[in-house]
Amino acid sequence: MSIFSEEKRIIYVRKIKGFWDEYRRNRIGISGLALLAFFVIIAVFGPYIAPYPATRPPIVASKFVMPEWMSIFPQYEDLPRTMELSVSKMETVQTSPLVQVFYGENITLSYKGKTLGDVGVVQLTLNFTYPYKSPNEFKFSLSYTAENISKTIYNFKVTLIDANGAEWELLDRTNTMNVTFGRLTISSTSASFRRKIAANMTVNPAKVLFANKGNYSLSLGITFQPISENAQGTITIKDGTLTIYGSLHGVLGTDFFGHDVLSKILYGAQMSIIVGILTAALSTSLAVVFGTIAGYFGGMVDEVIMRIVDVILCVPLFVILLVLSHNYELNIYIIMFLLSFFWWPGPSRTIRSKILSLKESAFIESAKAAGGTKFYIIRRHLIPNILPLAMAALVLFVPAGILMEASLSFLGFGDPNVLTWGRTLSDARATGAFSALAWWYVVPPGLAITFLCLSFVFVGHALDSIVNPRLRRRK
Repeated sequence: MSIFSEEKRIIYVRKIKGFWDEYRRNRIGISGLALLAFFVIIAVFGPYIAPYPATRPPIVASKFVMPEWMSIFPQYEDLPRTMELSVSKMETVQTSPLVQVFYGENITLSYKGKTLGDVGVVQLTLNFTYPYKSPNEFKFSLSYTAENISKTIYNFKVTLIDANGAEWELLDRTNTMNVTFGRLTISSTSASFRRKIAANMTVNPAKVLFANKGNYSLSLGITFQPISENAQGTITIKDGTLTIYGSLHGVLGTDFFGHDVLSKILYGAQMSIIVGILTAALSTSLAVVFGTIAGYFGGMVDEVIMRIVDVILCVPLFVILLVLSHNYELNIYIIMFLLSFFWWPGPSRTIRSKILSLKESAFIESAKAAGGTKFYIIRRHLIPNILPLAMAALVLFVPAGILMEASLSFLGFGDPNVLTWGRTLSDARATGAFSALAWWYVVPPGLAITFLCLSFVFVGHALDSIVNPRLRRRK
């Protein structure tokens, strides 16, 4: 009879319906299923809804900044948000007839001079309003290419006029004609820039330049200085930004490096669930295979398997994993295999006990009398009867796998190339999030691990009550 025959379809539908009728009466099981569905959705769609990528994430704010919704409290409402101002929005306020300015996807400056006195000057300006308290950091970056540079040198000068009208020179750099590509970077965190703004190294340049709310002006001056007659050159500004980093950001703030924490949580969900499910599936499969073989064949086979089980159960798993991880670079898949290898003995004993009782049943004796082979009896009669036990064990193994991986990663012995919630907690510990009281970096991954494990525990509790009649409530 085919598995897709009408009779079997009716039987399977009836079994599934009966199982669901039993399961939905369990409120804990329904709660666990709803919670699990939420995490599965996060794992599947997390990479698509995450605001920023997991690999090479951008710096979006200062380090350890609070979530933006904290602005509902009066003491935080005026903290700065990140502002990113593009050089492409600059307007030309001064240019000599020797330089032509072309606006498009990039800003292109074309210079031609005939004599040594033909100096080409261009000034680009961007006016903006800064409405917040003074920030902790800012950064100006600009990349450019220089083409057809001949007999001339060129200079970049960046200045900022603050809300009080004071002019601050941020950068003054001259390049020779041999430079065809360059990148200019000004950071408020660099020691040289601190010395440039104030003699006292403890002074934060960001708080000096953006000390007040009001109107600001960013100016970029480019000067072409000929060193011989008939000088020429073309400079294309590829990209440039002035980023004033905020002290509030997003839903879950930032980490030590200014990266978005929410993106790390969303990306970490996928691998955390995969670790738990694959570890549980492999260990349960081993338990079913060895438990069934030991229980059905008995004798020396049973004795050998059970002694192996006794030995493995006595091994301190966590210590072994710490030692192996310390001496070898274990990737996430090797860790999952080791967890599965050391976890299958527990449920294998339960499955063996069930097989010992099943093989003495009348339907097994009838199958033997009808000429059924051992493989046929195991496949068609024994395995289907122990599947409920195996499923309950599998569901309860998942949180154990998630917690073990999180523990290893938290201690710094996990796979550094895989983003999980355990590694997120490890990064938080290593970068001082606990001492900085950056709760938005520590609490969310911890709660995510807790509730994900709790969802599997709830589902496992419901399955166990269905599989084991003694645990069922009286109707």
